[in-house]
Amino acid sequence: MTELLILKHLLDRSSNVTDLAFALDKSKSHVSECASHMQQLGFVSSQRHGFHTIVQLSQSPMGNELAKLLREVPHMKFERLFLGSRLKMLPLLLDSGSTTRHISHRTGLSPRTVQTYLGRLKGMGIVVKNVKKYRLSPSHLEIISFVFKYSEHRNLSHLNAMHPNASLIWQYRDEYILSNDRVVNDPKYCLAAISRLAELGHDVIHRNEYYHYSPVQREICEAEALIQAMMIDPMEPRVKRFAQKSLRHGQVEMVELKKHALFYHLNRDLEELLLGHRW
Repeated sequence: MTELLILKHLLDRSSNVTDLAFALDKSKSHVSECASHMQQLGFVSSQRHGFHTIVQLSQSPMGNELAKLLREVPHMKFERLFLGSRLKMLPLLLDSGSTTRHISHRTGLSPRTVQTYLGRLKGMGIVVKNVKKYRLSPSHLEIISFVFKYSEHRNLSHLNAMHPNASLIWQYRDEYILSNDRVVNDPKYCLAAISRLAELGHDVIHRNEYYHYSPVQREICEAEALIQAMMIDPMEPRVKRFAQKSLRHGQVEMVELKKHALFYHLNRDLEELLLGHRW
């Protein structure tokens, strides 16, 4: 609750920690601790000025979306949206959403905890349920925009902390693909795209290494690696030839390519691939 009060206080101004504590009738140490936590999340930024620490809302794309959210729906009970582990869950509710089991698997929260949180968010109208999947309600575009930027910010922060010299070339919810000029030795980073195709025996020459990060360790199959490579470099004709060859030899199925193309939003490129394939 204190963090939410700080965010609302900073909507139109920056403030030092001492003034924040006085305005909110909280101890300076408590306000400082809350500000530090929100800075870790990327919600606020702080800077020392003499003996004072000046705090303001982050000027990042995520910070801008957060400010927009707080202004446009000021009566929403944000403490229920941001409380505790709920922030970990929100990216998994983007687009088509996730099942309770999937969210539990990705976040490490118990199914019961996930179900309780989802029930409360559903009661607020923030989350809707379609069959077994929960997703953010399309009527709350402000929340969707914020969660999208929060997901992007979190993935980029994670990458910078783990591999500061790598480049983020794709991210979605709690996963991302990086490009690096050196080998990454970490079980949570599996070979992806061109690097995975080379490992599978395709005649690929590449300078950078590509890795897929996921909270849950998994191996990238050939069909997914082909779609990833098409996403990274859609003008590369060799990747389409690899896909055509794999289809002819039965190494991948069209249904697999279609599934991954849908996930990576490459339906149009897949149609071009199909047109170039002789059945």
